[in-house]
Amino acid sequence: MNQRPGTHRYRLPTEAEWEYAARAGTTSPFAGSSVDRMAWYLDNSDDTIHPVGTKASNAWVLHDMLGDVSECVQDWYEDYSAGSVTDPIGPSNAFYRVNRGGGWNMPFFGCRSAQRIINSPDSISSTLGFRLVAEDAL
Repeated sequence: MNQRPGTHRYRLPTEAEWEYAARAGTTSPFAGSSVDRMAWYLDNSDDTIHPVGTKASNAWVLHDMLGDVSECVQDWYEDYSAGSVTDPIGPSNAFYRVNRGGGWNMPFFGCRSAQRIINSPDSISSTLGFRLVAEDAL
């Protein structure tokens, strides 16, 4: 998409950006709502993916941040540092990529805003998706 003419550049969100958007100003595990209102997960998905927007959005009107499919983010995996950080940036490379948000085949607690999932960067799955961040053109 970045090769198409236009006014924006696109990229995957960082882990910090993704979690900030998923929480939508809350500190609760499921963006201030119940997991059943917000997410498709193992107990309510009928073992399948669902169309976008069929569950409630979060307070910032973002749908499907939790459940349905986990989402690829920009960051490579490493353990979090022990101290408090604001808008951390992951390592420039590693063996695994991070995915966030849980999926239709996971138990409800796997759909928490803070849940981190790791996969090989070449993983392909019906439980894996992405959303893009649009930036101003460089």
